[in-house]
Amino acid sequence: MLNFALLLLGSVALPAHALTKIDLYHSEINIYPEQENADLKARISGMKEVIIRSSGDKKAIYNDVIKKALDQSSQYLTQISYSQTNGNKTIKMDFSPPNIRSILSEAELPFWKENRTNLLIWLIEKSKHNHAISWDHSDTVILNTIKYNAKKRGLPITFPIGDFEDVNNITVADLWSGSTKLLNKASKRYLTDAVLVIYAQNDNFRWILYDQKPPFISKYKVPISGNSSGNKGPEEIIDQLSNYYAKKNSVIAKVKSSKTLKAQFTMVDNMSTFFQLENRLKNLISVESVDILKIHGSSVIFNIHLLATKKNFEEEVLRMESIKGKKTKQKTSTNSSVKTDEEIDFYFTISH
Repeated sequence: MLNFALLLLGSVALPAHALTKIDLYHSEINIYPEQENADLKARISGMKEVIIRSSGDKKAIYNDVIKKALDQSSQYLTQISYSQTNGNKTIKMDFSPPNIRSILSEAELPFWKENRTNLLIWLIEKSKHNHAISWDHSDTVILNTIKYNAKKRGLPITFPIGDFEDVNNITVADLWSGSTKLLNKASKRYLTDAVLVIYAQNDNFRWILYDQKPPFISKYKVPISGNSSGNKGPEEIIDQLSNYYAKKNSVIAKVKSSKTLKAQFTMVDNMSTFFQLENRLKNLISVESVDILKIHGSSVIFNIHLLATKKNFEEEVLRMESIKGKKTKQKTSTNSSVKTDEEIDFYFTISH
């Protein structure tokens, strides 16, 4: 029986995450009735988008297993409808999540889970006659291209709204100078997971990614940078960033979970910490589902159903904020704080 005294303790909690859930399995494609096999071509294009978005890999559509599946795209559809968007006829499609996951597994391709890092983007557009910060409402070609490609790749992005507070917190000169102090000040009002600064000058682009929440920019990590040029510069930036996060947060998933492990967490000493920990475990890429086995005092044992390897799970947990631990597979003794006859695969401690 669970010890619910845990839920009545203080309010110190794990740091909250603002990961954004992406709809991986929906696609909307323009359809041209005058073309031969217009419906089939649109369904294949829609499924290609879903495969790329789910795997995080633009080359995934050239995999032999995927190419065969694309020829049978109708078998992966769960819903289809037609509409008009901006005067164009479109086909809206929803694909089966289990079937898409299954085909990725069969093709030995990675799966990039739905909960993804949300980037706050500060875009500075500079030309001979003007230089300005592009706000969310700005109707520039570069900003609209970034939004379009980020949606296709499944990369969550946020642009600052450009209200009085934004305008007074930071200027073009501040951003161009690379001041992280002012960038922190201007960014912390937005609930995002990382901050990206893009400098666009004519057809040349350079970017700096602070892969940290705004309050911690530059304190613990060296920023990542890159560049691109030409008409496809904005698209290349989104591809570079999508590839980075997909590689960081993807695993080769199993079709159906067949492995489980038991993980004990200590110092779970209040209700908020408990529920945040449980939700964060459920959102890990390597995890299919989580069961609570035991709660005693400030210790909790979870039974974890895996989509990947135990090593993947351990690495993901140790990347979580405020978690420390090591692998110590042994049976718990009768004197342990949490009694169980099962072996514990991992022991972790939450630091406050």
